[in-house]
Amino acid sequence: MLENKNRIVSSIKELKKLGKLLIPYNYPKTKSEEYEDDLLIFKSRKFIIDGYSVIAHYQRCDYEHCLLDVLQLYGDYSTFLPINVNCKLARMFLGDNELSLIETYKHMKRIYCWTVYMDRDESVILCPTENDGKQTIRSHNGFSYKYISSEMTFFI
Repeated sequence: MLENKNRIVSSIKELKKLGKLLIPYNYPKTKSEEYEDDLLIFKSRKFIIDGYSVIAHYQRCDYEHCLLDVLQLYGDYSTFLPINVNCKLARMFLGDNELSLIETYKHMKRIYCWTVYMDRDESVILCPTENDGKQTIRSHNGFSYKYISSEMTFFI
């Protein structure tokens, strides 16, 4: 069990390092989808969490005023993932503070999109749209996060 957790932590560190290197190829630095398919292998990993095979895509986006870490999760063999699996991986990648979750569907699977905003020193900051009334606070086992309805978001 500990060996699996150590592999997961190591893989997350690798993805986060690569995420920093790939910033110039991510939105909004690059508005083109030209590199997206080619770079997908560097942004993705498969994890086994609580018996579920989970695909994780991680990337960091550099907006001029802040950084945005984005983690997309979906089941490799299942159409949805339990909230405990979602929260466990989101917290391992993005920490415990100021996380937001948006859910959508693609190819008959529920996609869980977790985000966190940071300043230039990589300290977590409040979501810039926090006061627009389009989110609710949810919690799971003492972990609180902001839930944003997919109707409030435009997905490409």
